[in-house]
Amino acid sequence: MTCCAISNSRLKPLRNSDASVGTILKEGRARVDALTTLRFIAAFLVVVYHFGPSAGIPVASGMGPLMVTFFFVLSGFVLTIAYMKGHMFKPGPFLINRLSRVCPAFYAALLLELFSRWLYGRPIDFSAVGLNLALAQAWVPGQVMILNPPGWSLSVELFLYISFPLIIAAIFAARVSMKNIFMLTGVAWLATQVVSTVIIASELPLITAHDLVSYFPPMHLCSFICGISCGVYFLGTLEYENSPSRLAAAALISAALVVLGSWKSNWISQLFPFPLVVETSLLAPLFAVMIFSVAKLPKAWRYPLEKPSFVFLGEISFALYIFQVPVHWLYERWMGAALSDIPIARLVLFVTVLLLVSAGSFVCLEKPAMRFIRRLYSGRSVSAYHV
Repeated sequence: MTCCAISNSRLKPLRNSDASVGTILKEGRARVDALTTLRFIAAFLVVVYHFGPSAGIPVASGMGPLMVTFFFVLSGFVLTIAYMKGHMFKPGPFLINRLSRVCPAFYAALLLELFSRWLYGRPIDFSAVGLNLALAQAWVPGQVMILNPPGWSLSVELFLYISFPLIIAAIFAARVSMKNIFMLTGVAWLATQVVSTVIIASELPLITAHDLVSYFPPMHLCSFICGISCGVYFLGTLEYENSPSRLAAAALISAALVVLGSWKSNWISQLFPFPLVVETSLLAPLFAVMIFSVAKLPKAWRYPLEKPSFVFLGEISFALYIFQVPVHWLYERWMGAALSDIPIARLVLFVTVLLLVSAGSFVCLEKPAMRFIRRLYSGRSVSAYHV
């Protein structure tokens, strides 16, 4: 996941919206630990979204999908501030770096999912196994949710990781200004909403249309680009002093609007004469504003989010997200029945077990595997980030 803290890089301030993005990107990098904690909060909300209703906890209908959109925006932002030094960026080591971070836990969770299916006597779809092994499940409507449903987002992340070097190359080759990159981001976002509306309004089978709009990797590219745009702007404005109260207000207002969107998604959709999908990339710009505002806050304001214990929770949040379903299956078989009459205690115990499994995965599996893979393929780590 994300492991960040502001570095001492000297960055030239962005003095006007027409400054060359290529110039900005070559100046340096920055890291922000508070974003790691935000990722944990998002992952935790996904867990509550999936398992809270069984314990009587009301959840917003759009909360889970929206938090995954947050992951895609955050990935774009953090990858940008981590890797956007054009003369040093190498796509090969970058991809190894990213895959070494996510693949060990993903495949361990997939193995645990297959074990739980064998244990429960549930069927195993071997075509779905093949798609998951190739991280291609999100490309095939109807196959997305068959094995370890949260894993679909890794299929999207792989597509975004492959796209990232191409986007950077395009930015440098075209010498795009900051103003124009925001305009292009807006066009990509608007085009995605139009395509989503057309698909939902089409005569495609409901499951196919839903899977294309909600899970098909290109439909999430605009969220990733929103994060990249704000990351570039962040790098170009590091030396500017901003009003902490205004930044905090922007972050809180953005978060409040996201909460409103998650709880009132059906109501918002009914305001328009055409089908509108709130739960995917529609609110990505709000997440971008929130992430940028938190990252720009002075360190003293970010301190509550940057305590070591919270940062560690952020570091284990990928495991929390990817292990939630297989761990829940096993938990229900071995432990859940003991608290069947106390749903909330059952949920609290499950979350506790999931946190312990996630911490163990991060310390004993993910970190050692990540170091081994990076030494094996490149002899050195490309970056200290955990995205």
